[in-house]
Amino acid sequence: MKTLISEKYIWLAFLTVSVLLRLFSFFPSVLDHDESTYLIIGREILQGKELYTDVTDTKPAGIFLFYFQGKQGLQCWQLLYWPYKLSVLTMKF
Repeated sequence: MKTLISEKYIWLAFLTVSVLLRLFSFFPSVLDHDESTYLIIGREILQGKELYTDVTDTKPAGIFLFYFQGKQGLQCWQLLYWPYKLSVLTMKF
């Protein structure tokens, strides 16, 4: 019985150390270069610019359209709701 209690404390200590070591990564950081580029190109599309003619990057159009929707006020969960529902539906078949 005593070994079970001490084993629980060992696991609790591992969990605590793991959380403390990753604590800095739980909070949002500053946007990096790629994300800021996506936001700028999304804003330009929202202002009427044409992708790959007026604004250019080497990424596929989907990433810019995703950030474009975010600039219109949609939240991330709203953007991913239907793809998630469709993927769950297709897993059943």
